[in-house]
Amino acid sequence: MSITQVLFTLTILVSAGIGPWLYRASADRPVWERLAIAVLPFLLCTVAWHWVVSIVFHSITGFWNGARLAPAMGLMYGYRLYYPADEGPLNGWIYGPIAALAYLPAVLVGNSAVKIIIARVLSLIYYYAPAAWLLLGREEGESRRPQLGRVLLFITFVLLTTHSRALRYSSTEVHADAPALGLAALAIVVMIRGGGGSNPRACTISLMLALLAVWAKQLTVPLLLLVLPAYALATGAYRSPMRFVVPAFVGGLAITLAILASFEPRGLLFNVFSIPSRHPFRITAVVDYVYPMVVLQQKHTPLLILLIVGILARLTAAAEREGPGEARARPSFLEGDWLVFVASGLTEVPFSVAAYSMVGADENSMSFFVYFMTLGTLLLLKPLLGAEGTRPRETTPWVWLLIIGLNLLLASVEDETMGIVLVDSKGAWEESLIAEQFIREHRGEAYFPWNPQCHLQVEGKYYHFEDAIYDRTVSGFPPSREHYFRYIPPNTRLVCYPPNSVGVAPIGALHYLKGFKQTKVAGLPGGWGCFERAPRDKESALPTGPEQSSVQRPEEGE
Repeated sequence: MSITQVLFTLTILVSAGIGPWLYRASADRPVWERLAIAVLPFLLCTVAWHWVVSIVFHSITGFWNGARLAPAMGLMYGYRLYYPADEGPLNGWIYGPIAALAYLPAVLVGNSAVKIIIARVLSLIYYYAPAAWLLLGREEGESRRPQLGRVLLFITFVLLTTHSRALRYSSTEVHADAPALGLAALAIVVMIRGGGGSNPRACTISLMLALLAVWAKQLTVPLLLLVLPAYALATGAYRSPMRFVVPAFVGGLAITLAILASFEPRGLLFNVFSIPSRHPFRITAVVDYVYPMVVLQQKHTPLLILLIVGILARLTAAAEREGPGEARARPSFLEGDWLVFVASGLTEVPFSVAAYSMVGADENSMSFFVYFMTLGTLLLLKPLLGAEGTRPRETTPWVWLLIIGLNLLLASVEDETMGIVLVDSKGAWEESLIAEQFIREHRGEAYFPWNPQCHLQVEGKYYHFEDAIYDRTVSGFPPSREHYFRYIPPNTRLVCYPPNSVGVAPIGALHYLKGFKQTKVAGLPGGWGCFERAPRDKESALPTGPEQSSVQRPEEGE
């Protein structure tokens, strides 16, 4: 048993063991708060370990993390983020530049493994920061001391994320998702808490944040075009539309022009619009569009329970508030920010389903629907928890009990999952270190199509990313033979793939590299797939002359 497994087991057991003592020590509080305090150490330890294990020891996408960090890393070596169809290395970045720029801090220090870990920490920050602001932030008139109910809701958000593959993907992996979701959530918060249609400045800032979210990932378009303008109009912007339209238009135009000026427009538009728009769909019948929603419902039962219970509880609370008798501090049904987040999630449904249905997509496409629905659901429940220490008349004790019970269930499942992960104890960064060391020992002749960040780290050169070749090919823009050979190692003798990644090789590197046969290579652990150029094909496998001599740094030849 490793030291990490021992520490994990001890902290979970100790945190659970001190619960009874905390329960007795808080005897002056209502029983539901005493229960929350008793389980808090266990829940907080589970959350902390989830973040550590997810970032260091476990990855949903493995080697994708380094490959998605490579475009930002390439900027530090003089490469462009976007190239036209027949130029530059294929990096596979088909999202806006804002998401790539968000990961620039990660590429400034360390080897390729350290860079991946820092980038994944950044994903956590981008994903959770808006939720922390919404759920932990104090309301007007509340004390600055963190309220127990708010802490419990934030823990619920984290545990719902751990239970959802779509949200776990977006919160822990290096991708455009976390920056885009974070910017989109901030745009909603600024719009609502800034006064909406009664505050032109808040509207302008909100719409500009939403535009930045779109320039991070295209799936946030509904927020910019539908949700935020509708909310602004509903809250008073219709009385003086020019005060809202003109500043927002000018600010958005300035952002867009700045982006077009900073990134070559022809390459940007080709990669961000032309390639994604040509992705084929992997479904053949209209009814198949329903399947992702069925799967989503099956995998998010706890969230659906909270949403239904929250709606019914708020309706009941609103009815009691309007009833005869003593005035009661009950929230109205529409009170709070929850409705805008739920509406944002619902408008994302057709876009998320369409993106998920395309070739090459994964469940992270659905996170743009689930993320907003999760925040909206917890904001719906927030007033029902009341202020700390309130009387039963002013709060809803059974909601506390429901959330406590659900958190304990989700935390127990997550602890079991983490225990299984720690038995293996291999992180996404370890493969990057292996590839980096091997490239260092075989400069110019070893090609790792799934690890472009390692080539940048060792050689300072950007070579074609395997999935980008596949992406271009299925979209109808396959690279020419001459273009392909310009951006691979000059004396390619070995082509090596991380475990479980050889699947698209025939449509990627091995489509162009003829005469390569699978082999075992000393220096790489089992599971790595390597292909070696046969000696008799030495002259025919790679081009010679001008094509091969053009493999060089951008500043030297472009």
